[in-house]
Amino acid sequence: PFGHIIWCRVNVGSCKRWQTPPRHYSSHLESESLQEGSKTWIMANNGDLGWDDKVTFKCVSGNLPTQHTCVPVEHTAPGHSVPITVQFDTPLQPGIYKSTWILMHDGVAFGHIVWCEVEVTAPATDHQSSVEANDTCTVRSGKRW
Repeated sequence: PFGHIIWCRVNVGSCKRWQTPPRHYSSHLESESLQEGSKTWIMANNGDLGWDDKVTFKCVSGNLPTQHTCVPVEHTAPGHSVPITVQFDTPLQPGIYKSTWILMHDGVAFGHIVWCEVEVTAPATDHQSSVEANDTCTVRSGKRW
């Protein structure tokens, strides 16, 4: 033999979320809406395969309180769209709160990163138990390609 022997240790289990998903799983944000206490994104399946039970909508970061960090996604055929709704709770203290989400297939992220950002400008009262677009709360959202 010639050359040097190089040893490499790979921890495959921790790399799963960084794998490249198959090209046939794709998404596009068509629209979004906000209602009291919830945010709905309309996601389009513009891939080659339908979305099955292994497709979920996962919170990947943020400090905006939510009732669930992983939301099931309805089966969606290629070329069709599906509404995905997340329930949020009103933060009690003034500040800027954000929740970032992405679609996952069997634990592998794909598609657009989307988020909801809420600015609370006054402490929430006892009757405010959900995100409200009023004098004490400003809601913004977006997506990243």
